[in-house]
Parts: sequence; C-alpha cells; structure tokens
Amino acid sequence: MKVLTIFFSMKGENIAPGMKIVNLKKGYTNCAAELIQQVTGGDLFEIKPVRVYNPDHMKMIYEAKEEFDRNERPAIKAYPESIDGYDVIFLCFPNWWATMPMPVFTFLDQYDWNGKVIAPLVTSGGSGFANALDDLEKECPGAVILEGMEVLGHEVNDSVKKIQNWAWKTVQTEGLKKPVNEFREFSWETSYEFLQAVRTIAKEKYGRPVKVRVTYDDVIICQFIDGTAAGIEFLDRKEKTVKTTGKPSIELYWHAQEYPEPAQDETLAPFGGAVPYLVNGENHGAFIVSGLRHREDHDLLMEALERVEAGR
Repeated sequence: MKVLTIFFSMKGENIAPGMKIVNLKKGYTNCAAELIQQVTGGDLFEIKPVRVYNPDHMKMIYEAKEEFDRNERPAIKAYPESIDGYDVIFLCFPNWWATMPMPVFTFLDQYDWNGKVIAPLVTSGGSGFANALDDLEKECPGAVILEGMEVLGHEVNDSVKKIQNWAWKTVQTEGLKKPVNEFREFSWETSYEFLQAVRTIAKEKYGRPVKVRVTYDDVIICQFIDGTAAGIEFLDRKEKTVKTTGKPSIELYWHAQEYPEPAQDETLAPFGGAVPYLVNGENHGAFIVSGLRHREDHDLLMEALERVEAGR
C-alpha cells in the first residue's frame, strides 16, 4: 500500500482550553500527521503558504477570515510532483472558520482527484469538521472520501492510540479491497512464494519466529513452523475462521459487534493473520500467519501477498 499524508499546520501561538494562549513548537495538526505517518509509512508532505501569518494568534484568525470571505487561494511554496499511485491519501488540517484553511483549497485545486481515496483528519477547538467535508467533496469531484477523524487540537498528544488505530484501520480496510489474495487458478508456486515472502519479511522487519500455512480445498499446501511448535493451534483456528466465515480474520476483529459468534467460539480466532485464498471469486482455502501481534500478523500477511502480486 502506498500512502501519502498531507498536512497544513500552524505552530506558534494557539488557543488552549479556557481561552489561554500557548506557544507551540509544533502545530497540533503537524503532530497528528506525524502519528499517521509513523503507523502507515509512506510519504509526508506539508502545505506551506508563501505568506507569513501574523504571529499574534487573534490577529491571525482575522487574516484567515479575510481569505475565507474573499474565497482566496493563497500561494503555497511547493507541491508534490504527483499524487498518482497512492492507494490512500490522508489530508490533515485545522478547522478555520468552519472549513479547511484556504491554503488547503489552493493545494486541492492543483490536482485531478477523480478516483483518489482521501481520509481526512481535522483538529479543532470543538467544532470538528463543520462544513469541511462538504467543501472537500466539492473541491475533489470523483474522489472517495473515507470516514474521517475529528480531534481536539489540545488533545492530540493524548490521542496517539486513537489516531493511529484509525489510520492503520483505514489503510488496511482499503488494502483488503485490493484483490491481492485472488487468483485465476491455483498454483503451487504462488503458495510457496507467499511462504518464502513471509519468512523473508518476518526476518527483516520483526526478527521474531512466525508460523505460516497455505491451504487449498482442505489440504495444507505448504507450511513452515519457525521456532517452537507452541501456538500452532492458532494456525488451525485461523484456518477454520476463514473457512467458516469466508472473511479475513482481521475484519471479524474490527467488527466484533456485527459478528459476535466467532468471538464466542473458542475453536476460531477472529483477529489478524488469515485471509481467504480466492480463485475466480470463490473461497478455496486460506493464507495464514501467526506468531506476532494481531496487527503485525495481518501487516506481514498483506505485505507478503503484495510481493507475490508484484511478481506475477
């Protein structure tokens, strides 16, 4: 998955609860964008206006209001060479006058957003997105606007887990829409390539033992048990989970309220690390990884499948 995180942020004077003025070395939205980039990887791009806003926050607010009233497009210093090729684009901005800052409008005007996938995040003092999502949709015709996240600016540093969980889930949900686990026909070579990719990535990125299995029509095509045999039952449980539900195990973990039965069945494993082995849209088996954390099992599995796909 290729991810781009774009942000507009203001450091210096800002308003904290109780209308107190605080001086920020790094803007709230900048912090949020870096949290997203940490968990999703990919590229980070800051929208930097040419103009220098008044360092007095209260005066800056009215400078922004003048831009808004004139529907101005303030010049910005630079643009990414291209936004093509990214699977998900996070767009992070503060709420200025119930919408996006006008430099963000400038940025959006430069590109064709048709078919692009945008995940917006807004920081504010309490008003959330307000009109920003409607304006984003107008500025980016044809784009897919995903469910966004609203964060109180002064709570960004206390919302690390919340922001990163949202970002990771967003990327992985989009990743599951890519048919990296679907093939035209069964192939021993594909199964073995997946197993080898898992082992290679696990060694490079995690340095911890993992277990991997590929099944097809109730037959174990290939399997590797790194480390001890302890925990091998999770391969069995994840295999059964995919076979029983026909869904990626991480999806059951995310939507436990919609699918309560798997969580109550001790023979299943409704968490990360297993996806169906699809051939022409039909589920014939499973790709399974176990031995890391739920999220890491899923990330490792998907990265391995993406490597297999890249080599097709």
